[in-house]
This record gives sequence, C-alpha cells and structure tokens, in this order.
Amino acid sequence: MEYISSDTNVWLDFATIDRLELPFKLPFTYLMNEEAAEDELLNPPGLGEGIVLY
Repeated sequence: MEYISSDTNVWLDFATIDRLELPFKLPFTYLMNEEAAEDELLNPPGLGEGIVLY
C-alpha cells in the first residue's frame, strides 16, 4: 500500500469539478492532518461543503 500526503486544495479542486471520486480509484491511501484541513475549510463559509473528514 502506498501513501500520499495531501492538502485541502486538491480535494476542493476535485469537488469543484464534481469528480471527488476520481482519486479514490487509484491504489493509494491519502493522508492529511485533520486540524490543518479543518482550518483550511473554515473560510470562506461553505467552502468545505461536500467534503467529509474521517
């Protein structure tokens, strides 16, 4: 299993083009700091709609 460190902008870009499922078709596990993601999704309000952090 391979891991990729990601940042919120990548997920926002995929969400914007309505293709959030595409990266999950690749054989990778995506890692991201939850606190950083939450901070990045706070402004502007509504930016993180449709993105669920696990």
